[in-house]
Amino acid sequence: MTRRSLSMDRVRRTMCRQPSLLLWCAVCVLLIFLFVRLPDPSSSDRRRFEITFTHDLVDYRDTTQLTDYALLDSLLKKEQAPGFQHRIQFNRHERTPQWMAHGKDKAPLGLARQLLLNPETRGHSAKQLNDLASKARFEFSDDRTHTVPATALIYATKPGRLHDQIQAVLSQSILPEALWIVCTSDMRNKIESETVAFKNNKRLQIVVRDPIDWIQVALRAPSRYLWIMQAEWVPGKHYLERMMRLAHTDEYAQAVLGTRGMQLQGCQTVDPDVSRAVDLVTDTWFLRRSWLAVISHDASTHQHLDPDLLGYFLGRDMRIYASIPSIVLPSNEPLQPRTKDDELCHSIQEHLARSQETGMAWREGTHTPASDMPPVAFVMDDPAQIKDWIALACAFQKVGKTSVHLITTGASQQLSATQLFDQLRRSYPQCAADVDVHDLTTDLNRRSGLASDDTLALSNQIAHELTRLLSVVQPRVLIHVAREGPSLAAFKLAGSVTGTVTIGIPSRDLSHAVWVSDLPVESLEKWHDFQIKLVVLADRKPHDLARLIRSAARAHFFGDTVDISIVMDQTSDRVTQTFVNSLPWPHGKKDLRHRITKVNKMPFFVESWYPSGNDEYAILLDETTELSEMFYEWAKYTVLRYRYSPSTTPQSRSILGVSLYAPRLIDSYPDERRLFDPAPLLQTHGYAPQSPYLMQAGVTSGVGALYFPEHWREFHDYITARVADMNKKKMQNVTVPNSRSSQWVHSWRRYFDEFIYMRAYTMLYPNFEGHTSFATHHLDLKMPPHDSYAQAASLFRVPLMRADVMRDRLPGHRLPEYRQLPILDMWGNVERQDTLVERGHALQRQVSACNPLRLGEHMHDPSDMLCPFAKLIPVAVPSQAAPVPEFSTRVVAIYAASEQEPGVTPAADATITPL
Repeated sequence: MTRRSLSMDRVRRTMCRQPSLLLWCAVCVLLIFLFVRLPDPSSSDRRRFEITFTHDLVDYRDTTQLTDYALLDSLLKKEQAPGFQHRIQFNRHERTPQWMAHGKDKAPLGLARQLLLNPETRGHSAKQLNDLASKARFEFSDDRTHTVPATALIYATKPGRLHDQIQAVLSQSILPEALWIVCTSDMRNKIESETVAFKNNKRLQIVVRDPIDWIQVALRAPSRYLWIMQAEWVPGKHYLERMMRLAHTDEYAQAVLGTRGMQLQGCQTVDPDVSRAVDLVTDTWFLRRSWLAVISHDASTHQHLDPDLLGYFLGRDMRIYASIPSIVLPSNEPLQPRTKDDELCHSIQEHLARSQETGMAWREGTHTPASDMPPVAFVMDDPAQIKDWIALACAFQKVGKTSVHLITTGASQQLSATQLFDQLRRSYPQCAADVDVHDLTTDLNRRSGLASDDTLALSNQIAHELTRLLSVVQPRVLIHVAREGPSLAAFKLAGSVTGTVTIGIPSRDLSHAVWVSDLPVESLEKWHDFQIKLVVLADRKPHDLARLIRSAARAHFFGDTVDISIVMDQTSDRVTQTFVNSLPWPHGKKDLRHRITKVNKMPFFVESWYPSGNDEYAILLDETTELSEMFYEWAKYTVLRYRYSPSTTPQSRSILGVSLYAPRLIDSYPDERRLFDPAPLLQTHGYAPQSPYLMQAGVTSGVGALYFPEHWREFHDYITARVADMNKKKMQNVTVPNSRSSQWVHSWRRYFDEFIYMRAYTMLYPNFEGHTSFATHHLDLKMPPHDSYAQAASLFRVPLMRADVMRDRLPGHRLPEYRQLPILDMWGNVERQDTLVERGHALQRQVSACNPLRLGEHMHDPSDMLCPFAKLIPVAVPSQAAPVPEFSTRVVAIYAASEQEPGVTPAADATITPL
């Protein structure tokens, strides 16, 4: 107690002697307290950041934390139609908007857009608009004078009620920031005299328009909104306020507004009872100034045009370039009578007629095609090929399956729409009346002061203009010349952007492409969906091989990439190998293969090609073959017609290939080869004598034919199993009745004939006068050059198609539909497809334990033809006393169908002991 008292006394004495020390101690304690308790500035900044972006830190419990999106995407893609692709993926880290959560991938449309897209949508009445406007809120640029961010523009292009207009604008319930009187230079003095009474008004300004474009004048306005008026139109006192309020509503914020309009169809003037969309607003327009920037790039097309067409150009460009509709509203005040609607309509019609003549109608947004059939477009940028282009386009028009659109790249590229029209009228007057011609006017370089030979700028402009045109015309197919240059890349780019199939045809092939007009649009859209390759079998005949390659290289490939594969046998000589190694092939890839062991012709032929997919086709050739320069035309034409046509039926899937060769001999008879001429036979049965025909027989040597991938793959599986069986147990003995090929043990034809006989497959053959074909065989019989041998060899040679007369020689100048094709059996007799099916099934029941499957059921799987019957196999033993050798037990898994039939017990693993 005493010590504590002494300490306190000592402290009191210290405080009395040194009071400043006590004060400093208190200050230090206070600073320490404040430093500990108060947050530092960086912590405050972080807190403010967290408050501003609190949605990034809140742990929402939504489906994005629970859903396996990879699994969801895979499941949805399985359910989509083939070719469907997701345009957008699911939001992984964002909350999904309500309109997207309900299954739509686009934002909701405002009423103005609905009025444009759906004429049945009902707009607002005048009373409803007043109620809507009363709820809208907008800001004044000057509260004291009730000034709003709008500029009024009066286009004083002719004498009118300018004084009354100015007085009405300056007397509005709310005032614009500026009032511009736009006039031409020759009217300036008259305008100044009429506006003397308002010369001290700071809002008023006279703008001379000559030679400035009207869009550029409007873009110079200082305000957010534009209120444009033509001469003679005087607004009511509350007009500007009403428009300003409606422009701030969700319903009409994205529209050009007015109170009187016109529909171009029938030139009907619209004074509506309810708001509605129109082709153009007349007299006065209210819109956002920023919208004009979207269409200012096309301003050159508006210069020196009739000022009365201001509303037409404004409505057209807003609709085309910015997707902004023109909406007319019912007025609160009586509308002034208009007496010049007929003049306006006449001016618009004259403008549209001029646009049609110059190929510019597509820019008007009111383009109506000459036909309602699927459109096909042709881009013509080569004046030297104009005759071939016109012939091809008019062939499409004559067939009558499509609407034809001809596109020129403009006078700057030496071919304008006017020139094309003149040529059409002279050569094909009927065609000229039924096709649409469009001009891209690719002269941006000249108008912009750029070098006219700037290929990059030219390519970009062609791509831009062509994309716009394709968006308007919406053709299914775009055909153009495949010529290196700025245009080629532009055509491909425009087609890619618009999703249009582009077909590039080289100039040398253009005159041979008339057959393309016979195909439906659906087939043309599949032009690039498949590939035809050449497979050449080579041995020791380099001169014959060179003849084949030269004939193939001269062919018209119509811009397709055609790969070539040369398969050399083990016995091929050095000359052949050197030739193929140095061989150029500009039409596609070259692939060389060389066998290291000698085999017979069966594996050499069958193993030469195996399809990589169902859209890869092959033409098998050998050294003795020579091709017509039209062979690819025949191959491409037939594949598009019978494989990729909308008229394809399940029965047409029985075609397994297309022959390039029209045989003179039939070698299916068991006793001898017989001469064959199908013309009189077909005529006897009511067919055109020169009609292509289907025949249940392969080409004599197998080469010179195009084979379909599914059927070749099925044959490959069939012959693999049959050869394996023939070399081992011989469980199946298949013999086609009355067929010579059944005696050919080591020939692929034996198995091919079995295969097509049981499946009722057929091959398409050409049938022109004199056996004219797309391929011929220079057969070497390896016999002394006696007359008899030369005569026999000549039977395998047929004349080649030398001129492009294929289409003219076909019945009806086109390939027949599948159901119109005559069908011949293996021996050249006309039969029905059902008869061939019955014969094949009868043979299959004799050689296979499995029930025959019809076309469409077997899915190109030959298993049902390869089910041998149970068979006892004798086993030799040394003596009766010797024990019977034991055979190992074999376990076979038998799989039941996915859907169990009533009363059928599912099969389990079965134990089979061989006999």
